[in-house]
Order: sequence, then structure tokens, then C-alpha cells
Amino acid sequence: MTARVFIHVGVPKSGTSTLQLDVFPKHEEIDFRFWPKRDTIEGLFSCLYGDTLYDDAAFEACARRIAESHAGTEGAVLYSREHLTHQRYDRGTMARRLRRLFGEASIILTIRNQFDWFESSYVWNLRLLREPWRGGVPPGLESYLAGQWRERHRSRLASGDFGALARLYTELFGRERVLVLAFEDMVARPERYAEALFGFLDVSRERGLELLAAKHRNPRLTERRYALWYWRAIGMPMALQRLLYGRVALPGADRLLDAGPAKREPLPERWREELGHHYAPGNRYLEREFGLDLAGHGYPV
Repeated sequence: MTARVFIHVGVPKSGTSTLQLDVFPKHEEIDFRFWPKRDTIEGLFSCLYGDTLYDDAAFEACARRIAESHAGTEGAVLYSREHLTHQRYDRGTMARRLRRLFGEASIILTIRNQFDWFESSYVWNLRLLREPWRGGVPPGLESYLAGQWRERHRSRLASGDFGALARLYTELFGRERVLVLAFEDMVARPERYAEALFGFLDVSRERGLELLAAKHRNPRLTERRYALWYWRAIGMPMALQRLLYGRVALPGADRLLDAGPAKREPLPERWREELGHHYAPGNRYLEREFGLDLAGHGYPV
């Protein structure tokens, strides 16, 4: 048996940290590579992320080094990097380069209800309040959404068109080599999620389900912690914040702050309507082509 190569391309905020930290590396039948560091596979970062790289020899050399790294490996070799779907780099370019570098690999795309995905992404940005001198105070939700909409052909909003993304990978790698998984199934239907994921990888489903049952990573920011960061950010001089940051620890404070209700920033109705029209065609494609129950999970269809 030779190595069967899989690439988990994301998207962010779809359970990726749980998979990368608690599932893939602990499953004994998966050779989990996470993502190579810059010096692990020479030339990989340049070939994948270079803005103006058209050197065939460089791609061929890098593809050869990737194949050599799989020599002697049997079973599932798995790479994972959720930002491969991010619009910072053109999605089409990224997918074509992955095809060129990894050859007959299989693709795993994890997705999330776009309404919840946008809310979760925005709340994640609120963590800038922990160190406001580094990233500034995050914009309000309306400003955030308006900015994303103005740049919708290259912003996070474009990355949320999961149907277009899945269609692209299907065209490049073949339908039988692309798996799309919904975050909502990971949470509410773990047996179904495990059957699809570990069946695709052709490894033990029972072991995979056992690993999925563990506590999920990166829980949402709580109201209590957000309130602390917010009032500290606007009410305390920056110099004093920097001086005290990381030096003041109160026994049990973290447990208390993280025990409260999750921070919520529901999308305004007008934005739900706008985003719903934007994403519905791609979601209908995913339902039709991949048999996903997106309507049942509240996706716009």
C-alpha cells in the first residue's frame, strides 16, 4: 500500500482547531503532518504563496520533494491548514497550486452556516481588545459587515461562498476526491460526521468518534471576558495596560470569566437577507452535489 494524501483546506471557524489538535494527531491510523514549516519541505511556501512565481522547474522540484517525504509511508497522510481557503490569496490560484504540488490528493472542506460563521468571525476579532495597543479597538458589527461587503470579491465574504469553493476543487481534483463536512454535524450529529470523515480517510470510525467526543477547542468569547477587556481598553491608559498586561493574575479569575454566557452579536436582519441572497445558490449546489442537509441547519438556501 502506498500513501494516500489528504489536504484539509478549512475553512476557519468550522471546528478546525479541534480536528488539528485533538482528532487528526491522536488517530493512530493517520500520519498527520499538520502543515510543513518553512524549512520542512524546501520551496513549498514559495510555490504556494508566491505572488509572481511561474517557474515550472521550481514547482517540479517542490512536488518531487513532497512525494519523497511520503516514501515508505502507508495509509492516510493528512495535511491541514484552514487558511488555504482564505481570500487573502486567490482561491483559484491556491487550489491549482495544490493540485500541481500534491498531485492526486483528496480534499476535505469543512464549512459552517454563513450567518453563524460571520458572527463567530466577528466575535473572534473582538479578542483584539485584550491588547488594544496592537490591533486597535475592533469596529462595530455594522461597520465590519459594510467593509466586508464593499470588498466582497476579495474579502472574507467571498471566502464564505463554500459552494463556489467546493465546485472549484471538484473540477481540479475530481468529485470522488472531495469531501464537504458541516460544522453543525460535528456538534449535533457526531456519528454521521465521523462516518463521513473517517470513511473518506478509510481509517477506524470508532476511534475517530471517540476522539470527536472530547471537548471542542476555541470556545467562543464570553460576555464577562469581553466586558472586562472592553472597559479596560476604553478606561485605562494604554501605557498602564501594557505595563500590567500578563503581570496581574487573580486566583480563579479565568474560571469565573470563562464560565459566563457566550458573547453574541446576531446579524441585523437586513444583512441576513443580503448574505442569504449571496450564498443561497452555492449552498443549494452543496446540498444537491454532496447530500448535505444545509437547510436543516439554517443555512440560506
